[in-house]
Amino acid sequence: MGEISKISGDHGEDVVSKFFKEVIGHDNMESNIKVDCIYETKHIVGDAEKRVSHGIDALVSGVNSLKDNNLEVGIVSVKHTIDKYPTLKTFEAKFSSYFRELVYTINCFKKSPKAIAINKSPLAEGSKSTDYVGIIFWISNKDKNDTEWNIKDKIKKSLLNVDNEVYDKILIVDNDTLEFLYENILQVKKDYDIVDFFYPQTGFNQSSKTSSFGKKMPLIYLNSNIIPLRIEHQNEIFLYFLIKDEFSRDSYISLINLAKNINQIQATQKTVISFPNYNKLEHGSIIEEINNLNIIDRQFLGQVKVIKHKIDFRNNE
Repeated sequence: MGEISKISGDHGEDVVSKFFKEVIGHDNMESNIKVDCIYETKHIVGDAEKRVSHGIDALVSGVNSLKDNNLEVGIVSVKHTIDKYPTLKTFEAKFSSYFRELVYTINCFKKSPKAIAINKSPLAEGSKSTDYVGIIFWISNKDKNDTEWNIKDKIKKSLLNVDNEVYDKILIVDNDTLEFLYENILQVKKDYDIVDFFYPQTGFNQSSKTSSFGKKMPLIYLNSNIIPLRIEHQNEIFLYFLIKDEFSRDSYISLINLAKNINQIQATQKTVISFPNYNKLEHGSIIEEINNLNIIDRQFLGQVKVIKHKIDFRNNE
C-alpha cells in the first residue's frame, strides 16, 4: 500500500513539474524542499511531542507582472490519488488537513533561510514587497466520466479557517482546472509561432518598467476563467482569450468589451476568443445579433473571431 502511495505521489509531482516548466513558464521551479518548523508545538500533527519540519513539494518565484515592485513566491502542495475524489464527508476531512498543513508550511517558510535567500537574490532586485501564494494541486487519476472533477464547489468557508494562523492567499487546482490549462495552453503553443501570457494594466502595475506580456503566467491565473494571451503568428500580432466557461450571450458581450479596453499590446490586427463549446451553427446567430446592436464599433468587431478550443467538423475554418 505504501509503495502504491509513493508511485501515485511521484506521478503527481511529475505532472505538476511539467505543468509549471513547460505549460506556464515557471522554469525555475524547485522540488522537495524542507524547512524547519518555527512553531514546534503549535504545528504538531498526530501524537508527536513537537513538530520538526515541513515539506514543500514545489517552489516557484519570480517578479509579479500584475503588481509593481513585488516578488511572487508560490509554495506548492501536490496531492495525487489513483482513485476518485472522495465523497463529501471524507473529502472535507482530507481537504481540511491539506489546507491546514499548507498554511502551517507557508508561515514557517516565510521565516526560513530559503525565503531570506530568495528575497535577497537578483530576482528580487527592486521589489518592495513579497506575496506568498499557497497552491494545492489535488489531482485524481480517474477520467472525467468517473467523478465530478470540479472540487471547488465542495469547499465550504469553514474549511478555509485555520485557528490562529494568517495567510495571504491559497489557490486550489483540481482536475477541472488543470485540464483546462494544461491541454489548451499546450495546444495554443503548438498552433502558433510565439505565445506569451498577457499582463493587463491594473491599479497595481502602472509602472512603465512592467512589460505587458511574457513567458511566465501569473500564479493568480490558476484560478481564472479567462487566460489572456498575446500571439505572434505569420506576421500578425493579436490578442487571444482562452475561456474556461461555456459560450453565452452575456459572456460574449463582456469579452468584447474587455478586448476593446485592452490596447497597450497594440493588438490591432485580430482578437480571438476561444470557448470550450463554441458551435458555429448554434451560436453564430447570437454573435451576429449582438454585433448588430452597435454596442461596439464596427471596425473593432471586424477584427474579432470566435472559435472552439479544439476544432472539429462543426466549426470548419
